[in-house]
Amino acid sequence: MTREELKRNGYFEKDGKEYVLLSQAYISDGNTYEAKAISFDDPEEEGFRKVYSVTWNVREDYDPAEMEEDQACDWENPDEVEESGNEYNAEEDYMC
Repeated sequence: MTREELKRNGYFEKDGKEYVLLSQAYISDGNTYEAKAISFDDPEEEGFRKVYSVTWNVREDYDPAEMEEDQACDWENPDEVEESGNEYNAEEDYMC
């Protein structure tokens, strides 16, 4: 998949790097959303890039009965971005 194709899932910048989500974020425990992401700013090694685990905390003022899910978190500012230990090959759309 290309960078632009992956950007449809979402993207953000943090610490000078752009991260692109590999899928849309999903709610993991009622208080947080999670997703996997890569950064095209990272070097590619044998066709693979590092995968990051991204976490957003649900906003305290979020009321799902009154608000759309796109207002649940501050999507442009995730609470955590950590290396997951996985690698992703964009050309093959394959994570290991």
